[in-house]
Amino acid sequence: MGPGREERSRTMQGDFRRILSQADPSNGAAALDAIEDGLSALTNSRPAVAAQHLATLAFRFMGENRLDLAGRAYDLAARVTPAPAAAYRLAAIRTRILDLCRRKAFDLVEGLLQELREAKAAAGDHGQNDPSLIHIAWDYELAGDAESAVRSYLLARIARDQLGGQAPDDRRRHP
Repeated sequence: MGPGREERSRTMQGDFRRILSQADPSNGAAALDAIEDGLSALTNSRPAVAAQHLATLAFRFMGENRLDLAGRAYDLAARVTPAPAAAYRLAAIRTRILDLCRRKAFDLVEGLLQELREAKAAAGDHGQNDPSLIHIAWDYELAGDAESAVRSYLLARIARDQLGGQAPDDRRRHP
């Protein structure tokens, strides 16, 4: 790497740290846009570290109930480094499903279920860590939102049929 590229890489690393430390729900989309714009510089030096920072940012956004931003951050982490990319991709899809269900964008979830199945296969994930559509349906039911509850239960059935076995997190009802 020549002196010019090395300097740009150091500058991007500094910008990346600043963006990460200042990112919050109010500026998260702009922060992720800035990171995405400089993504190629991140992959030149220590991509695994950059991916871990992005996954941590995604976790922060999840804790702040900004699942849309968390999904984007996981997607960026998957693009930065090939080693754990499958796991980050899987986390992005799971987070996106939760976000769409909470925003009542149920029609978009069905298409993600196939992506979820493919991402699980790529990551070698055979566990039951998928979004609990049954739990989401139950939350809607308790809130008196019958239509959203029914839509979530239907998605749980579709997920069960596509992913095999029980609907995600349906273990409580069928031991």
